[in-house]
Formats: sequence, structure tokens, C-alpha cells
Amino acid sequence: MTEKDIAEVNKLRAARMSWRSISRNLGISPGCLRRRRDAGYFENDAPRRRAARIIPTEQQVSDVQKYFAEGKTCIEVSKLTGIKMNRFRDQKSFGLFGTEFRDRSSRVELDEEQITQVKKLLAENKSWLQIGRETGITRSVLARRRREGLFGDEHRDES
Repeated sequence: MTEKDIAEVNKLRAARMSWRSISRNLGISPGCLRRRRDAGYFENDAPRRRAARIIPTEQQVSDVQKYFAEGKTCIEVSKLTGIKMNRFRDQKSFGLFGTEFRDRSSRVELDEEQITQVKKLLAENKSWLQIGRETGITRSVLARRRREGLFGDEHRDES
């Protein structure tokens, strides 16, 4: 994008033209305009910044590490600590929860009580999403076990 293009965009934005119209008029992709806007290239539009990352307290970090050491899943730890699941994913890359942090839910073996509970909920015509929420088992684990036929051949997925 040239200086001339930037000046033209500033002029069009001052005239209250939409980003989509500017994109069409100048033949510049919307993505290019968005990246330049976010970087603060244009006069009337402040750079956009993502929300600040929420850093967990030392107590939360130690609690999370303790629960993972006990073999709890991300969903269980999320419920116990009050930290949302997307925060786990955000903080994982920073290593705040230890070097061994990873989603253990896919490796968790289901015990007989959980299998019985899932079968009971299936008999009540609950959806897989509802079953996951009520049992604390992730949908990926439920899907894998369903494909394996753990909950009965009538629930086996063909995919």
C-alpha cells in the first residue's frame, strides 16, 4: 500500500465511507485494509488491540498444577478453580501451569461408573453435548469411545 493509497483511504474515511466501499473503490482487499487499520496507518482510526491477557495468580497456578498432578481433566480443573477453558489454552503457551501441562482429557480412561452414567443418559435421549456437560467427559473422548462401540453398537459412529 503506497502513501497515496493511505492518503486516499484517510480522505474517504473522513467522508464517512465504509471499509467495504473503500475496498471496492481502491481495489484493495478488505484484509489488507484491516491489517493496516489495526496497525494504526490511518488518521481517524486508532489501532485496535486485543484484550489484555489475564494472568492467573500464584494461588491459581499452584491449584491448577496440584489438580493436574491428581490426574484431573481440564474441564474438572476449570470448574474447581473458576478459570475458563480458553484461559488454559492461552496460558499453556506461556508455560504458566508447568511444562507438563496439556489437555489430559483425551487420555483419560472411563471407569465403569462413567460408562453406566453415559448409557443411562443415552437411554433418556440426551444429546452428546448434554452428556458431556453432565458427566464432565469431553466431547472428543465421548466421540472416540462411541466410535469404539463402548456405549453399545447402536450408538457406534460410522465416521
